[in-house]
Amino acid sequence: MEYEKSFKTEVGTILEEYKYYLKKKAHKSEYIQEHLEFLRFFSTNYLIGNIGQTLLEIDEDEIFDFLGNWYIRKVLDFTKADIIPLLRIFKKFSSFLYNKKKISEEQYLSLKEAYNNPRYFVQKFEGYKNLNPDSENWSVNFESWLYDNGQKSEAVLKQNLNSILKSDEELIETKLKDISSNVFSIVKDFKTFAKYISNFKKGIKLTNNLFCLRREDLLELNSLMNNSEALDQNIFQKDTVLLHFFFIVSKELGFCNYTKKMRFKTTPLYKFFLNLPLKYQYWILLRGLWDVINWYRLNGFSDSGRPMWFFNERYIYSTFFSTIPQKGWMNYREFVHLYDAFAIQSLNINNSYASNRLYYGIFVEKILPLFAYFGLFKVKHNNNLNKLELSNEIKLKITPLGRRIFSKLRPLNNDEVFFPKIS
Repeated sequence: MEYEKSFKTEVGTILEEYKYYLKKKAHKSEYIQEHLEFLRFFSTNYLIGNIGQTLLEIDEDEIFDFLGNWYIRKVLDFTKADIIPLLRIFKKFSSFLYNKKKISEEQYLSLKEAYNNPRYFVQKFEGYKNLNPDSENWSVNFESWLYDNGQKSEAVLKQNLNSILKSDEELIETKLKDISSNVFSIVKDFKTFAKYISNFKKGIKLTNNLFCLRREDLLELNSLMNNSEALDQNIFQKDTVLLHFFFIVSKELGFCNYTKKMRFKTTPLYKFFLNLPLKYQYWILLRGLWDVINWYRLNGFSDSGRPMWFFNERYIYSTFFSTIPQKGWMNYREFVHLYDAFAIQSLNINNSYASNRLYYGIFVEKILPLFAYFGLFKVKHNNNLNKLELSNEIKLKITPLGRRIFSKLRPLNNDEVFFPKIS
């Protein structure tokens, strides 16, 4: 189309000027190339190809929609760590446009509103990754994510918590009655984690791009845990099991949140949690793991790509776990073969693909250790729980508490906080 040719010619001219501008600033060729490639992609695929606009017409709305919506959905290898570098590119480019009098001061200030608000883009990214494609309300939830910043109000989050407690009150009172106090060590560790965060009145500083806890804080927190892990001095948050889970679940349950300056702090809703009886606190955290968070976000690898969706398999797992015989320790591979047999007999399917997920990835690396921390399984291994590998011998057995809970665990009624069972 004629307007597309005109727009592309304009883009080429502007980017040539920008290239010269960056060279005069003595930037390295790799830096210049990175900026030009991204801006060319933004111009061609989004501005011209999607909304029919030129580079000189952009304002905050285009940046918010592009990086907080379109780019998240369209670019497979986009990660949370890319957000700050891409905002810096926009910032540099808008300064160039303003200095060269190609845009007005009002337009320039509008653009600054976007790239000075990283929290918006981080929350949109995380909100999209948390969407449940198996939900009956998928379209409603997607539209909600699309048209707002993905943040639930404190009132909604508190309502979700009350919904969990009301729905599961009988289960909590019967299945968590007279259990060993050792089971609640994970609750004590979570409260230690939250207390450490709350000591930073303006919020604890996070790493610059991944927005995770810094190494020195991870090591200090780990030293305070009852369930401490074997952490290297060069640890990253995703290399941990317990602390990474606490960080994610505290955010998803509403007990912690990002500040505008991308620090991490506790919220008033955390006081509601503290006032609950200990076994109710335990149950909220367990439901947080089982129903609220997206398991792939516990993965030690990248946030990019599309999640390995198996929310709806969780209630198949729980039914299977409740059938495991309490005959002592079993080899992990025996455990997987039992699941295969269960899937074939009970579901009338060859479920080898699903059982492969028990062999590889986050189940053995993250979920099984967390089950052990919750007292649902016992695990024998040669390493610390945060370093489970199938190359080393792993033995496990379900605990009496695990059998009791998994035999009665049912999906929550609130679609916002559960992933439905496969029919």
